[in-house]
Parts: sequence; structure tokens; C-alpha cells
Amino acid sequence: MKKHILSAVILLMILLLVSGCEFVDRPPIADAGSSITGYLNEAVTLQGSSSEDPDGRYITAKWSFVLKPDASQLSDSSITSQGDLDASFTPDAVGLYVVRLKISDGRSWDEAVVTVQITIRPEAPEYRKT
Repeated sequence: MKKHILSAVILLMILLLVSGCEFVDRPPIADAGSSITGYLNEAVTLQGSSSEDPDGRYITAKWSFVLKPDASQLSDSSITSQGDLDASFTPDAVGLYVVRLKISDGRSWDEAVVTVQITIRPEAPEYRKT
């Protein structure tokens, strides 16, 4: 009888010990990089490779436009490698673009945005011989 009580006490202690050590999932941390300045009709690289999951889980990514110039005809599908941490797009209008990076570790998610200011590339001045 004492063996059964001792076994039950040990089992109870193990259960209490194990239940007190629950795994806490920490959410991933999205980092869409610093603001970007680019030029009309030239590819812009979006850099989300500093994003991470503190638990070391594999993360998935999705880039999307939050804001773009009224004249732009781009859609989310215009973003090359949209499902990768690093992606790109070629702006079709001058102005401000805001692009969102949403990442997930399969349990939780986080998002960050990056601003992209697009201008027309200045032309090199012509030099004339005098």
C-alpha cells in the first residue's frame, strides 16, 4: 500500500512539475527595413530579412501595398517574390508607396511597413565644348 501511495505522490509531483513548464509561444517580429528612395520604372528591393521568430520557428511572409500614388496601376501581384522576406517591385508612378510585410510562424503573426518615395531620375547635364 505504501508503494502505491509513494508512486502516486511521485506521479503527482512529476505532473505538477511538467505543467509548470508550459511552452510560451512568442510572436515573430516583422522588420520591413528602412525607408527607401527609388526611381520611376527601376526595381525597388524590399528587405524583410531582419524579421525573425524568437522561438526559432520557420516564418512565412506576405508583402502588400497599403498606399500607392493614384496614377499607379500596380497590385499586390506586382510584387516579385511576394511570399519571401526579400521582394521587389517596379514603380509605375512618381510618389509615395507604403508596403506592408506580414509574417507568421504558424501560430501568431506580426506586421511592419516601409515607405518608398519614388522620383524621376535626374538626367546628367550635357557638357558642351566652347
